[in-house]
Formats: sequence, C-alpha cells, structure tokens
Amino acid sequence: MRGIALLICLIGAARAEAPTASAAPPKSGAQVSVQVTPEGETTIAVLEGEMNVRAQGEEARIKKGQGAHAKKGQKLQRISILPPPTELKPGSGEHLGSNQVTFSWTAVEGAQKYAIAIRRPSDAHFAKDVKADEPTTTVRLGSGVYIWRVASVDLQGMPGRYSADQPLTIDTTPPRLKAGKPEWR
Repeated sequence: MRGIALLICLIGAARAEAPTASAAPPKSGAQVSVQVTPEGETTIAVLEGEMNVRAQGEEARIKKGQGAHAKKGQKLQRISILPPPTELKPGSGEHLGSNQVTFSWTAVEGAQKYAIAIRRPSDAHFAKDVKADEPTTTVRLGSGVYIWRVASVDLQGMPGRYSADQPLTIDTTPPRLKAGKPEWR
C-alpha cells in the first residue's frame, strides 16, 4: 500500500481496515473519519460510539470525541478532536495599552477546560501556558509583541486543535506631552 500507515479498527468480531478517506465499521454503531496523507500519516476520529485502534503493535480504545494519529514507524498518539475555539479576542494584530490582557473566545461543546499558549515571535516554543476553566481569562504580560493561541481540552485532559496564531502588541508607553504654550484657536 505504498507505505501508508494502516490502522486496523477492531470492534467485537467485526474488523474494518481504514486506508481510505473515511470509513464506518460494520455492526458497531461507531462512525469514524479516517484521513491518510501521501506520506503515510493516518488520523482517525471517532464521531459516534467507540472502537479499538491499532498501529505499530499498539492498541488503544478511542471514544466519541477522541482520535488517534499514527506516523509510519512511530507509536500511536491519542488526540482529542475538539475543534479550536473561535471569535478570539484580542483579535489578530490588535494593539493594547495595558499589561492586563483579557483573552476570550466562544465556548466549545464538550470542552472541560481551555489551554492558552503565549510566546514572543522570536521564541521557537510557546513559553507561557495558561489553563482556564471558562472561555475567558486575564493574564499579566510585559510590553512587547506576542503570539497567542487557544485549544479546547476534553474530559480526559487531551487538548484539541489549537486556533490559528494571533499576533498581539502591548505598548504601555505613556503618550508624549508637548511642553510649551498651548495653541488655542
């Protein structure tokens, strides 16, 4: 199969191979979505029900709202399929004049918490991770340029997909006052 990582889904006595873009194993009641890249990376998401997924000799029970990701020659990685939050604030490229930044987004059904990742553009990794129970949280940051993103976290503590990176500028420099005689008109 041209090196495609193959996930075998076992449900009771039913067995379904999932090398295609989507599949629904028979007699299980489970509904799944399967994506396979040309490089052989395979992602399976359980939309309804639950199933066992096996790759590279490792097997995991995947329930509704969860998924698994496999790369050729690597162990199976469990993932959450919660969508990223939307309607992010502060918006992309926004400039703020306060160190107290309130981040907010639309709540995601099935999310138990949210994970906010913050970094400076020059940093390769997100250096500040914040957990929030609600779709809003306030964080104190110094002046400068930041990039932030947020993900929903499911009941098992697995984060879903992160939102797109959002650039943010904080400038707490007070405005310059001009000295001298006022010009009244």
